[in-house]
Amino acid sequence: MRSVKLFFVVFVVLALHPFASGALGQTNAVSPEIIAALDKGNAVQLSNFFNATVELVLPDKSDIYSKQQGASVVSDFFKENPVTRGFQVVHSGTKDASSFVIGNLNTSNAVYRVYVLVRGADGANIQQLRIER
Repeated sequence: MRSVKLFFVVFVVLALHPFASGALGQTNAVSPEIIAALDKGNAVQLSNFFNATVELVLPDKSDIYSKQQGASVVSDFFKENPVTRGFQVVHSGTKDASSFVIGNLNTSNAVYRVYVLVRGADGANIQQLRIER
């Protein structure tokens, strides 16, 4: 009888573990639409997810821009560096209300390391975008 109780306790603890750790309750991972926009080099689609102000770090520009200015800067980048083989996610994570994704962006000129930081429950509010060699 004792082994049945022990089995039951272990079963309950293991069954509830994902809920206790928050693994199933997280909804703020980086939006798949952001990944798709990077994969296509679509500045318009990507900029739809920019915060009212966004920090951009690009090879030739680095500043905090308004949403509209940021859209123009990213559009210029994609015009000068057309995406050829898309965007491959290397790593992603979530902590509190922030999520990030790190990946490689393959363009006609180079392979760039991209870091996207988002905040918010929907994972679709880009605070920072870094595109570096």
